[in-house]
Amino acid sequence: MRESGLSFRLATEHDLEAIYSWLLEHAHRDVHGSFLCNWELTQQVHDDHQLFVATIEDEPVAYIWGNFGILEVREDFRKKGIGKGLVEYAMQCAISNGKVAVSIECNPESSIPFWEKMGFEFHNENKASFVFEKSLDVPADGSPVDVEIMFYPEQVKWITETLPIKLYSRTAVLDHQGTIHLRNRVAAYVGSGNYNGDAVIKICVDSEPLYFDKAKYSEARAVGITYNSGAFYIDKVHYKSLQRKSR
Repeated sequence: MRESGLSFRLATEHDLEAIYSWLLEHAHRDVHGSFLCNWELTQQVHDDHQLFVATIEDEPVAYIWGNFGILEVREDFRKKGIGKGLVEYAMQCAISNGKVAVSIECNPESSIPFWEKMGFEFHNENKASFVFEKSLDVPADGSPVDVEIMFYPEQVKWITETLPIKLYSRTAVLDHQGTIHLRNRVAAYVGSGNYNGDAVIKICVDSEPLYFDKAKYSEARAVGITYNSGAFYIDKVHYKSLQRKSR
């Protein structure tokens, strides 16, 4: 259960001074999971207007970098749901700023269970990502089509039996101009080492493979594959462009 009077906002100069005070106190007592050693970077994040805080009675009791590089809760306010609430707030800010995904590197490793509970997907021992879901509008007068989108590691280019890392199957709507509208965004974080190089995307429409190549190519952008914040994502598939490429 979260503390009453809890709120979240962008940090102020007063917040920065208060945080530094309790970071010094943490360091004096050698509190686990405290980040005084990164203070200059925290100040820079604040100067970039990317430091968010959780406050109780207008006093900061936790802070997070906007890029999720550091999250810290004051020791006497830990295990009260404050960290979870602050992460959710920072996620909403990231979405408002057009981010498709965020990534973290867990330090200390004891924080891994927390990030797993928050829904982050781990790619190795301490690196993880979270891809934001997005519902999309579709035209009411289009035709239904089945779309499969698969994300592969680069090795699929020469090892054909390679399995996809991500596979999405969607019922979508084809409009009269030849664009396929997905009901939900399809996205995959590719900033991890799992892809062993460049990510490859395969798009099938009604079981017909129409694109199967690297996601970074200009042809991929032409059919609707976009890169943002470490992830490739698709909201719409430009079906006519895919048909031309498949010929």
